[in-house]
Amino acid sequence: MREVEESFNSNHKTLFYECFCGISGDMHLGALIDLGVPESHLREELAKLHLEDEYLLNVSRGKKAGIAGSLVTVTTRVKKNPPRRTFADIKGIYERSDLSDSVLRRSTLMFENLALAEAKIH
Repeated sequence: MREVEESFNSNHKTLFYECFCGISGDMHLGALIDLGVPESHLREELAKLHLEDEYLLNVSRGKKAGIAGSLVTVTTRVKKNPPRRTFADIKGIYERSDLSDSVLRRSTLMFENLALAEAKIH
């Protein structure tokens, strides 16, 4: 984790999740929107990956067990044989993207850490 902490500029705010049961991507995106990230900014950043033809992003409000929040649904447009991407595939998508250098560096580092954790588990 030290590498991740050192990669962040000290001028940025950092959010730490305590996900004792895990967190899904849609839950993470909904939490970011509820914390103040504009939906338009999320869409602009995702567009930098050049994958718009592969997914649909829907943002709405939801309520479950008395807890309300943003509900983000990501639906794949690829109906038959959706791609199964390896870490190398994901890294290639990032490298071809228009993401800023700092976002590219942090994203790659986070996926590396995720890949290492998944490799240990499986």
